[in-house]
Amino acid sequence: MARKRGLYRRKDSRYWWMHMLLPDGRRVCQSTRGTERAEAEEFVVRLQTESSRDPDHLVRGSFTWPQAAVRYLEECAEKKSLPDDRDHFKKLEPYLRLQRLDAVDMTVLQPFIRDRKEKDEVRNATINRALGIVRRILNLAHQDWRWIPAIPKVRMLKEPCRRVRFLRRDEAHRLLDSMPKHMKPIVRFALSTGCRAGEILGLEWNRVDLARNVAWLDHGATKSGEGRSIPLNSDASTTSDARGQAARAKRYVVAGVNGARRLEIVREGAALRALSAGETEFRGQPDRVATVPAGQTG
Repeated sequence: MARKRGLYRRKDSRYWWMHMLLPDGRRVCQSTRGTERAEAEEFVVRLQTESSRDPDHLVRGSFTWPQAAVRYLEECAEKKSLPDDRDHFKKLEPYLRLQRLDAVDMTVLQPFIRDRKEKDEVRNATINRALGIVRRILNLAHQDWRWIPAIPKVRMLKEPCRRVRFLRRDEAHRLLDSMPKHMKPIVRFALSTGCRAGEILGLEWNRVDLARNVAWLDHGATKSGEGRSIPLNSDASTTSDARGQAARAKRYVVAGVNGARRLEIVREGAALRALSAGETEFRGQPDRVATVPAGQTG
């Protein structure tokens, strides 16, 4: 059962209890140590006064959204998805650049949400990625930076439940047939292992053991930053072995000119959209496979 708000009595205690939000943003639920309501009210007033005068809790000053965005980008410089965050910041900037940080709530965000839906025609999931960043910054500003006394409420939009399914073998064959020659080994490896584009393009030969049918991704090579082993089934092993016989002298399994790791990744979307009818998500993340300019594969 939910706790009562304000002052209340409990059956197991002779004291008055309190459950409320203090001016400094802390939510407290505790005994007032008072047996009379007047004593309890006096305790609450004293606690609220001390909370509002606490010089160590809040950093003095009025902070704005741009200041928070700059500090977030500085502190999260090592975040792998930072380029995506920067893109969200660009979309949010026209709507929040003049806003005080403690004023950023759903009312302020409604124009952004409306324009993204109506003008940009993006889905709720895309909008939620931006709202998630807003939430994160507001939490940091309150809990870590002590810039705001409380966290404004930011509600995420409802997203449809999407079915994730596996590719049938005939669909996988159609996908591979639609790919240019230099893409086929990469797509086949992705379908067999579920690896992301960056993981495949960064995989080195010294991390592949064809005798044991396993490959390794080091710490920092994955999106989560955690290393893991990749079991290689017959398709993945055959693909790696075929490439290895021709390119073992190069450092990367999928290498560019002179064996260097390929830095420019071009999304291959047309064939996948044709295959998936535009809406279906596939296990194995084939939509994250990157194309490689013809004539540059190892």
